[in-house]
Amino acid sequence: MSCQPAAAADRAADAARGAEAILRNFFDALKAHDCTRARQLRPDYPLDRCREVRDARVEQAAIVNTAPGYAIAQLKVEIQIGEQTTVFDGHALLTSRCGEWKIETDSFSAEKNLERYLAWIRPWLPGAGDGGLSFGSETVLCACWSPAELRGSPEESRVQRPWHGALRQPPGATEPRERRPALPDSLRNSIRRVEPRGGEKVVALTFDVCERALERTGYDAGIVNYLRDHQVRATFFLGGKWMQTHPERAMQLMADPSFEVGNHAWTHGNLRVLGVDRVRQQILWPQVQYELLWDKLKAMALQHQVDVAEAEKIPHLPLTFRFPYGVCRPEALQSLAEWGLPAIQWDVVTGDPDRHTTAEAIAQLLNHKVRPGSIIVCHANGRAPHTAAALPLFIPQLRRAGYRFVTVSELLAMGPAVTATECYENRPGDNKRYDRLFGAGDQ
Repeated sequence: MSCQPAAAADRAADAARGAEAILRNFFDALKAHDCTRARQLRPDYPLDRCREVRDARVEQAAIVNTAPGYAIAQLKVEIQIGEQTTVFDGHALLTSRCGEWKIETDSFSAEKNLERYLAWIRPWLPGAGDGGLSFGSETVLCACWSPAELRGSPEESRVQRPWHGALRQPPGATEPRERRPALPDSLRNSIRRVEPRGGEKVVALTFDVCERALERTGYDAGIVNYLRDHQVRATFFLGGKWMQTHPERAMQLMADPSFEVGNHAWTHGNLRVLGVDRVRQQILWPQVQYELLWDKLKAMALQHQVDVAEAEKIPHLPLTFRFPYGVCRPEALQSLAEWGLPAIQWDVVTGDPDRHTTAEAIAQLLNHKVRPGSIIVCHANGRAPHTAAALPLFIPQLRRAGYRFVTVSELLAMGPAVTATECYENRPGDNKRYDRLFGAGDQ
């Protein structure tokens, strides 16, 4: 007896049953005071509120709209918290990744008109990228790793320094086999932000993930898990050596259709003080390392009997570059332009590597400073202790304000880039201290 793929209607019915079961399980967990289970099904549900729930009675939980990656439920539930009883009557959003359903936050739960609700959430649902750009394949991601493998653990964020397993160059080659067309004049300087056409409220959330030669930095699973759970599109600028020491995590980020992977130099060298040959290494070796991982990822996908067309949805090369320390010089910008790599800076600095910068302070800064076309810089390599906690404080609030998150390349396709002829953090000249502190990243 052969096993044929389920028809689209059958898959939709299965998805609806799975989503409805998750909703009912969530309220059963609340009623049973199983807060651990409740938070697994709805990661943002406040723990204090869960502990105070005395009863939860579901009158209606019917799936009224499904599409790949999400479902909309018509929900009516009566919840008793302490002495107060409230009735929620509206729509709830559920999203799935690799067949694992999660209930979304309160951001849109008060909306009762289904058409308005769908119009509001549609731009940030799976597959809502701009400009026809593709950054990955959920089919590849879910075939190669289980949900548990993707979630990782907090221990992965640990930074090891000194670390003596340093690898000095990518194996096999020092120049990529592919290169992108040279950049047009409009993208040859340092890109601070974009002016979206029509003033559209879009923002690029970016994370630097890097390490110098004599260290092995971490991987912030909490950050990536939150972004995946809540369908937040983001760009990860990966250092070449970090990709070499974290190949599985790098390939997962490459394969995830919500994420874009950019180039963040080899060992986080200061390209303003390095010579021509070292600048070339810092730019090109990560391109090579990415290609090696792309080849491995494609082989893994084929091993899991995934159609080759799915693997081809993953870019063959990083499409953008970020200067370490936010420093550059004209020769480095010219080299990037020749290799077709826009230099992505930022206009909103979280300062998240500072351990004294709290999650609340990060969220307050972003909610105040973000404007249409902003590029936010954060970190996800174990050196940003409060960023994961800050995400649920500012992402829902920005969404409520009408913003949606896009990758950097999507942002560049949405309007003219705002550029500068030099690179800096907040104002020209404010990063000169790095010239005496850091060179090739050999420390």
